[in-house]
Amino acid sequence: MDLRDQQRAEEDAGYRKTRAGVALVLITMGIVGVLWIVEQILVLVSGPQDVPLIAKFLAFDPVARTLVTPAGNYQLPEGLYFAAGFFLHILVLSVAATLAKALIASGASLMGQDVASALNHLRDEMRRLKEHLESRNK
Repeated sequence: MDLRDQQRAEEDAGYRKTRAGVALVLITMGIVGVLWIVEQILVLVSGPQDVPLIAKFLAFDPVARTLVTPAGNYQLPEGLYFAAGFFLHILVLSVAATLAKALIASGASLMGQDVASALNHLRDEMRRLKEHLESRNK
């Protein structure tokens, strides 16, 4: 193995380590995102009033919920604001789920390439070991 091959092997090893590190960071961020989504779903199940976004919508007083029209004043029901807050919270959770899925998928893709190359290397080493053992038995 000459100097160029050794340098190329060292560069490839550094590149693989960097790619594996980035993959682990992406997967970790995706898992943290999934855990946050699960926590938010549990909070939503325990009581929608505990969700800050919904609580802000419910905090509007009757004056803030009043629409002034030429025909007269019309007060919007409190349930409309609850539904709006609930919808926005679900929308935020769906965006977070999409991001978590993308992070985990891209991290797994990066990691998968390293795993595939490691498995190929392991297969080659096992083949060499098998040939060596067969040659010793003869």
